[in-house]
Amino acid sequence: AERENGYPGSYSWNGSAYVFTQFTTGFNLPSSSFTQSSPAFTTQESNPRGFLFNGNGTKLYIIGTSTYVWKIYSLSTAYDITTASYDGSSYDISNTGGLQHPDEVKWSSDGSKLYMLDTTDKYIYESNVSTAYDMSTASHWTWGGFGSAPVGFDMNPTATRVAILENDNRVKDYDTSSGLNNNSQVTSYTGNSGTLLTEVSVATSFCWNNDGKKFFVSCSTNDRIYQYSVRDDAPYEIRNVTYDNVSIDISGKETTPIMISFENAGSGYAGGKLFVLGGTDKLHEYSVSGFNWAQQAKLSEAYTANHNDNNGRYFGQAIAVDTDGDTI
Repeated sequence: AERENGYPGSYSWNGSAYVFTQFTTGFNLPSSSFTQSSPAFTTQESNPRGFLFNGNGTKLYIIGTSTYVWKIYSLSTAYDITTASYDGSSYDISNTGGLQHPDEVKWSSDGSKLYMLDTTDKYIYESNVSTAYDMSTASHWTWGGFGSAPVGFDMNPTATRVAILENDNRVKDYDTSSGLNNNSQVTSYTGNSGTLLTEVSVATSFCWNNDGKKFFVSCSTNDRIYQYSVRDDAPYEIRNVTYDNVSIDISGKETTPIMISFENAGSGYAGGKLFVLGGTDKLHEYSVSGFNWAQQAKLSEAYTANHNDNNGRYFGQAIAVDTDGDTI
């Protein structure tokens, strides 16, 4: 955008033109739309608390507190939760250390480890998985204690930093570079009590986006999922937390969200799908991919003080869009 043929007079700024291009990304709550729900898991697990997909979306693992057994479901179409059917197989974790109340669960970034939060003994259990994303190959459990009343957690891709969501709606930051069982709370920025999320009344689940600059928290009384940002140069750290004034209402499908997770799930985008497990004993899917804009270039022209002829060109206040609408 520019002003042609000059404009007589004095200017006290350098003119610039910016070029932005449009792209599609996941983790986009404002673009959310409900997609579908799974069959109820009640027959096999009447109090489901956590879920995971395998690496290609053909298996769905459900864990709960009525059986303490991972129930394994097959998906005839990858990541299509409407096709979930119990395949008769399971993985018993009832004798895993002192596990009492399994809740939020996560894979490591490469599927070689399984992490499971126990909200009663306040431990995160870690297991090696000999075949990536295959629950039946999990073994050798270790654990570390976290927080005073944890209800959710997530970690960075190297598992050296863990964020803990507490039942008083606070988030705490832990250094786990020496292992889960040798963790230390990071209090430099939040103090011992962590960061209070005032928008949430009963927090239930926590997860990061794919670059660790935003996190999401579910609330079981507001039936909403809230979005927050952390300091841009400190990903996966609970520093300078701000509420983005972004949330979605899921009460139409789930009034007691227990665990949330963002997945690619065949969408083509990291975090393109949001899955919510809750008191309906079903898994609900939302599409959360949408458009964003990124600056690609900045063009500037030289400025001459007291320019007073009609031959110069100054960038002005205008906007132009290309023919296919993806560049401004």
